[in-house]
Amino acid sequence: MPFRFMDEITTADVAFEAWGSSREELFISSAAALLCTMSDAPERVEGRQEFTIRLEHEELDMLLFSFLQELIFYKDARLLLLHADRVLIEELEGGFLLEATVSGEQIDAGVVCSYAQADAADAVVLCVFSAVSASGEKRKI
Repeated sequence: MPFRFMDEITTADVAFEAWGSSREELFISSAAALLCTMSDAPERVEGRQEFTIRLEHEELDMLLFSFLQELIFYKDARLLLLHADRVLIEELEGGFLLEATVSGEQIDAGVVCSYAQADAADAVVLCVFSAVSASGEKRKI
């Protein structure tokens, strides 16, 4: 699993550490952790609907926050649970551009968990911006 929940940090919200070998993998891992807070069985969320999310931000950490908030918005406003299938991040002058292909399906009582519903008030508590090299060493990305 490219993330782990950090129960020792908070009892009210959800905290997790996510990692990947690139910025893109880190964002996909973070989206996977978020989906696990919305569903007991994220592997059962099928890619019945697919679309692209495009976001820009000056800071990489805020781009991740905006991306996760966008996934929460789709859950709240359109009742969609989404996987991040592909993420591309382009570094621009003065910021970053994200283009993510996401897929998922409408919320179903058999797929959604009842105890850990992420919503706009449950902001990401901790995201670790690092990559793991082939030797296992963490580095800032």
